[in-house]
Amino acid sequence: MDNGRIPISSNNYACLLQFCIDARKFAEGRQIHIHMINKGFNLGIFIQNRLVEMYSKCGEPVVARELFDKMPKRNVFSWNTMMARYFKSGSIEEAHQLFDKMPERDVVSWTTVISGYFQNGNGVEALRLFSQMHRAGYSPNQFTFVSVISACATLLAIEYGKQVHTHILRTGFLIYVIVGNSLIDMYAKCKHIEVARDLFDKMPERDEVSWSAMIAGYVQNGNGEEAFKLFLIMLEVSVKPNHFTFASALGACASLSAMEHGEQVHGLIIKRGYESNLFVGNALVDMYVKCGSMQCGFLVFDKMPKLDIVSWTSLIVGYSQRGNSHQAVKLFSQMQQMGIKPDYVTFSSILSACANLATPEQGRQIHASAVKSVPGSNVVVGSALVNMYAKCGNVKGAHRVFDSMPEQNVVSWNAMIAGYGQNGQGKEALQLFERMLEEGIKPNDATFIGVISACCHAGLVEEGRVYFSSMIHDHAIAPRADHYACMVDLFGRAGHLEEAEDFINKMPYEPDASIWGALLNACRIHPNIEIGRRAADQLFVLEPQSAGPYILLSNIFAAAGSWDDVAKVRRMMKDRGVRKNPGCSWIEINNRVHTFVAEDRSHPQTKEIYEMLEGLSKQLESAGYVADNRSFLNDIYEH
Repeated sequence: MDNGRIPISSNNYACLLQFCIDARKFAEGRQIHIHMINKGFNLGIFIQNRLVEMYSKCGEPVVARELFDKMPKRNVFSWNTMMARYFKSGSIEEAHQLFDKMPERDVVSWTTVISGYFQNGNGVEALRLFSQMHRAGYSPNQFTFVSVISACATLLAIEYGKQVHTHILRTGFLIYVIVGNSLIDMYAKCKHIEVARDLFDKMPERDEVSWSAMIAGYVQNGNGEEAFKLFLIMLEVSVKPNHFTFASALGACASLSAMEHGEQVHGLIIKRGYESNLFVGNALVDMYVKCGSMQCGFLVFDKMPKLDIVSWTSLIVGYSQRGNSHQAVKLFSQMQQMGIKPDYVTFSSILSACANLATPEQGRQIHASAVKSVPGSNVVVGSALVNMYAKCGNVKGAHRVFDSMPEQNVVSWNAMIAGYGQNGQGKEALQLFERMLEEGIKPNDATFIGVISACCHAGLVEEGRVYFSSMIHDHAIAPRADHYACMVDLFGRAGHLEEAEDFINKMPYEPDASIWGALLNACRIHPNIEIGRRAADQLFVLEPQSAGPYILLSNIFAAAGSWDDVAKVRRMMKDRGVRKNPGCSWIEINNRVHTFVAEDRSHPQTKEIYEMLEGLSKQLESAGYVADNRSFLNDIYEH
C-alpha cells in the first residue's frame, strides 16, 4: 500500500489510528498524521475526530485542543471526546465550559459530564446533573446509571439511590450486569446488605464483579463469616476470582481472625498467579497482621515486588498495636528513607508507637513532619498528637494541640480527657468532659473509660459512681468489661475492697481477667489476703499461663509475712511451667532509644551505668532512705 500505485483509503487510515488509540502509540499516530498531511489527504470530520481522540488518549491534550479548535466542522463526537479528556486530566472547569458551549448533546455527552464529576470526587454535582438530564428529556443508558448509582454509594445517598433503582426497573436496564453490580455495591455501602443479597440472588447473569461486590459488601457490614461462605460457593460454581475478590476474601479472614482460612486463600492466590499483585499483597499483609502473625505478615511484605503507603502502614499499624513499638518506629524510618510519603493513617499509628515508648523528642519530630506532609489539620493526626503528648507527660503540649485543632471529634475529646486523667489531673479531666457535653459532643463508651479512669487516678470515688450511673441511664451506653474494670480499680485504689468484690459479683455477665486483675492489684496496695486469694483463683482459671497473678499473690503473702504461702505459689508456678518474662524499660537520649532488660549487660555503657547506680544507692543510704521490701518476691524470676 502507498507504494505509488495503491492509495490508502479513509477506512485504512481510521483503522491505523484506532490501533494507535487502543495501544496508546503516540509516536506512530503522529507519523500517520504527518503522512496524511504530506500526501494531501482530505481530513474529513471522521478522521479529524480520530486524530483528536488519538492525541487526547496518548497524553497530548494541548495538541488535541489545537486540532479541535481548527476543525471547520464538529459533531457531537468531537465535543464528547475533548470533554472526556479534560475530565480525565482533572480540568473540570474546562470540561464544563465545553459542555455548556455544545450546540447539541446526546446521552454520551450527559454521561461523560456526570461520570466526569463523580470520578473527580464531586458526587453531589453528578446527581444534580442527572436530575437536569432527566428534566431536559434525555434517556439515560446503562453507563449513566452506573455513574449515578456509584455517586449514591459514595455519598451514602440511599433515598436518591432507591429512586434511581425504581427508574432502572421501569426502563428495563437491570438486564445489564454492570447496573446490577453497581446497585449491589450501593446497597452494601449504605448498610442495606439484605437488599444487596436479594438483588444478587435474582440476577439473571453474574460475573466475577458481582461476586466480588457481594463478598466485599458482607465484609464492609461486619459479616466475615457470610463473606467467606459466599467465596467458597463462588469457587464451587467455577467462577474465577479476580484480585478484588481475593482481597475481599482475605478481609473476611482478617475480620474473623481466621488465619487457617487465610492461609488457604493465600495458597489459591499463589496458584492463580496473583501473589505479585499490589492490591492482593497488601490484603495478605493486613490479614496476617490482624490474625496476630507479624512474622508471616513481614514475610509477605518482604517478598512484594512493589510497595506503596498501604503496604508500609499495614505493617507499622500491626507492630504498634501488638506492643512492638520499637519495630514500628524502625519501619517508619525505613519507609521515609525509601521516599514513601506517609499519610494520616501512618502518622496516627507511628504517633501511637511514640506514645507507647514515651519518646517525646521523636514524637515532636514526627509532629513537624506531619505538619509538612498532611494538608490542612487532620482530625485523626491531631487526636494522635494529643494522645502522644499526654502519654509522654506533656499535658500542656497535648492541650495546645487540642486547642489548635480547627475541628474536633469525639476521639479528640476522649484523648484529651484521658490525657488529664493519666497525668493525675482528674478535676481538669472532669471539667473538660462537662465542657464537651455543653458543646453538644455526644460521648461514647471510650469517653466514660477516660472519665472513670480520671476519677480513679484522682481518688474521686463518689464522682466515679455518679458518672458510671450517668453513662447507663443518661446516655444509654451499656457498660463493657473495661468500664467494670475501671470501677473495680476505683474502689480498690480507695481501699473499698469489699465493695469492689461485691460490685464484681453483681455484674450481669462473667467478669474477665482485667476485672479480677484490678481487684488483685488493689489487694496488693491495701493488703487483704482473703479477697486477694479469691481474685487470684479466678485468674488462675482464666489465664493459667500468665505469671502476673502468681507474682501479685506472692507479694501479698510476702507483705503479710506468710512465707509458707509464698513457697506454695512458687511451687505452683514451677509445676505449671509458668515463667515471668524479664522486665523491660527504655529511655530516649539525643533522639536514640536505649532499652534495658533485667539482668541484661549488653549495653555498650553497662559499666558506667552500674557505677552510676551504685553511686546513687550510696547517696540514698547516706540520706537515710530505707527501701520497702515488703512486696519484693526474692528470686521469683528464676523459677
